[in-house]
Amino acid sequence: MGSRIDLMVYYVKKMYTKKPNDVQRNQIITTITNALDNGYSERDIKLIIDKHGRNYGRETDITKVIQMEGKKPTDDVNLLKQDKFYYHSELRIAPGPPVTKYNPETKDFTRKQEDYYLELKASFTMSELIDYYCDTMKIKKNDANIKRFEAVFKSLLGSYKLDLILFTIDAAADIRTENHLNPLINPFNLTDYMNVGEQNFNLKVSLSKQEGVDQIVYKKREALF
Repeated sequence: MGSRIDLMVYYVKKMYTKKPNDVQRNQIITTITNALDNGYSERDIKLIIDKHGRNYGRETDITKVIQMEGKKPTDDVNLLKQDKFYYHSELRIAPGPPVTKYNPETKDFTRKQEDYYLELKASFTMSELIDYYCDTMKIKKNDANIKRFEAVFKSLLGSYKLDLILFTIDAAADIRTENHLNPLINPFNLTDYMNVGEQNFNLKVSLSKQEGVDQIVYKKREALF
């Protein structure tokens, strides 16, 4: 999954033959941001872009492209708001660990580390939340429990922030594993662990501020956008 900027670059590569001007650039930023805020996922927008890419042999107005489509290609709803900063690792994009490679000719090891950056995912959907819950709790999904989990998480999201829910899923899984308890089958029972999840979330926020990693640092990209 990529960031909002990755999605904009993807659009430019598909739709433009040259770098967009300032007016076009601002329109791309506004339209993609609004689409994401209105529940479109990264996958939704890419499906639309792929469908309409360069259909007219000229740079295409993304606002018109989305309007022409008429509706979201999928029913999966994006849960992220583009003006919010998120702290859970599942919602962030950052460099991976250093990579060490061996050169058989020189018999030397080289260590490569990407430059630091911190961006947020363009989207995180309800199905991804359910997947994260099931993977963390080691629960097998089926059609029946997916529908039930979706209803529960919709209810929880009405009272708790997404960040807090994710931290609470982690906390509940850890506590139950340490105490040799069965996985938490009903996500509604996450409310029993919200206090611990909130402590972990607040600690993450505090440490992030102390370490200066509480703001977006954009990844270096080729000058397409």
